[in-house]
Amino acid sequence: MRKGPDVDLAEMARATEEASGADLKAIVVEAGMNALRRNATTVSGDDFEKAVRKVLGDVVQGPEEAMRMFS
Repeated sequence: MRKGPDVDLAEMARATEEASGADLKAIVVEAGMNALRRNATTVSGDDFEKAVRKVLGDVVQGPEEAMRMFS
């Protein structure tokens, strides 16, 4: 599955600096599952944002820009 044009990988990297490799894998898998639930063929920024919140929960706390990394 491909990432959508709205996915900013540099911003995702900044927003997940404290994440482990296992966390990053879980985020990518969950983002893909979010896309599948929408019957989409690409993973959107919103899919990634929801995945980060689900996987990292309260670990990711910071400025609003970090939480809205894919808008």
